[in-house]
Amino acid sequence: MFDAATSFLIDEARAQREQLFVQNDRRQVLAPIDGEVLIVYKQQGSYVTAGTPLALIGQFDRLLFSIPLEDKLAKQFALDQTVELRIQRRDLQKAYDTEYSSATVGNDEHFLATVREITPPPDEPSTIRKILFELDNRAGLLEPQTYGGITLRSTAPKRCLTIPLSAMLNSDRSEVFIVQPDNTLSIKKVVTGADVGTNVEIINGLGEGAVVITSNPHGLVEGMKVDVTIGGARNGSIGG
Repeated sequence: MFDAATSFLIDEARAQREQLFVQNDRRQVLAPIDGEVLIVYKQQGSYVTAGTPLALIGQFDRLLFSIPLEDKLAKQFALDQTVELRIQRRDLQKAYDTEYSSATVGNDEHFLATVREITPPPDEPSTIRKILFELDNRAGLLEPQTYGGITLRSTAPKRCLTIPLSAMLNSDRSEVFIVQPDNTLSIKKVVTGADVGTNVEIINGLGEGAVVITSNPHGLVEGMKVDVTIGGARNGSIGG
């Protein structure tokens, strides 16, 4: 038998034990994802209520980014296609001071990205499409922010008709000089696609074997008769 005083002490101990369990439960805070703590909003010892943000946690192993492209350029991408993305090192600035998982080498960094979504789909008519990419960032070099100086290149080989950029007669790359069979010049409307810095893809307007003026077009006019060369041979054609 316990007297009243003993019973009171037992009840008090039980209450303290239950209170400890409650306090312990309140300290068990689970984040919705596993990742790196980027920002701590509440320090240890702070009084908080349910729903109060405690910290910002980031998981950057896979990043998503999108770019709008004209239809003629968007047609070069397909779902699940892998592309190479290059970012200059000077643009790799940390916003949250996260750790690098591997060393950086060279003047720019190379990443692999996969096409996850094309909106509207390629089978629907549209002049502009949004391409959504998923980027492999397990090296920990990138964080969600705006980057400049990005270059995208397809990793799959592609055969296409190209001409030197120097052949373009205007800034929108829609006209070139071609040589007719009678050695007279004619302006030809063309539709261009991607370029690799020196050459540009011809999507429409020219066929394989067309003779195009690729150097010194200034001073030439349509209808002018010319004496041109291909590969150094003077025979009424001109080479790049």
